[in-house]
Amino acid sequence: MGVSAGQHRSEAQKQTSHYRSATQQRVADCGRQPQAGRAHCIDDAISSFHEEQRAERNLDAQREAADWAWWVLIVSLCQAPITLAGVILLLRNVTQTDEALNQARAGNEIAGATAKRQLRAYVMASNFRISGVEDGRTPRVHYVIKNSGQTPAYEVRHYAQIFWSENNESVHETKIRLGKADPDRISISVIGAGETAETDWLFSTPLTIADIVAIHTGAAIMGIAGVMSYRDVFGRRHLATFKKMLTPHYLEENGCGRFMACRKGNHAN
Repeated sequence: MGVSAGQHRSEAQKQTSHYRSATQQRVADCGRQPQAGRAHCIDDAISSFHEEQRAERNLDAQREAADWAWWVLIVSLCQAPITLAGVILLLRNVTQTDEALNQARAGNEIAGATAKRQLRAYVMASNFRISGVEDGRTPRVHYVIKNSGQTPAYEVRHYAQIFWSENNESVHETKIRLGKADPDRISISVIGAGETAETDWLFSTPLTIADIVAIHTGAAIMGIAGVMSYRDVFGRRHLATFKKMLTPHYLEENGCGRFMACRKGNHAN
């Protein structure tokens, strides 16, 4: 840049020296003109010299501007890779930030779902017992519904019915189709966290001698199946089913006994 500027100044000085010599020559020529037009000729020569100097200065400024533009272009081209690298790094940072936000969002969703699972209500039925398995008595099934969760269970509904199976093996495979629920046998309640609800299912008629003999000998297996639904504190409804059986091994002489869980038919969500 400095070399180019020096060259421009040297050329400008040469041109100025040339213009000055030419002007002096024109002034000398004006001295040979008549007296009336001599002054006007000299003024024209001097004005022409000034114009040529002004034009040369403008040309020199344009040359310098062109030189600066060329160097600006070179510097810009050198800065382009740096700028491109900066843009790439910026895009990478944006991508990494988006990934971090997505991971954080997924973590929050998992944490929220885990918290709901830990805090929601869990309602199950257990401790199934029977009494009154004697001639002339009406049996009664007693069981406990417990909320083992950390928040209350709302709108708890449960319904059960008795079923019979031919033997100890088929009772597990017997598919129980719960008929239309009897409104009088549907229970609706709210069970608090850690609380229990005692429930009785009373037979409509006493057992016959043949029923009692079949139960004691294992010729027929009595069972109870039911379904429960409830709403947790987060507004989601859940369903639980149970299926229990009474075998001679768990029947006492006083007509009482306890039910055991069947291999199938016990589910919860």
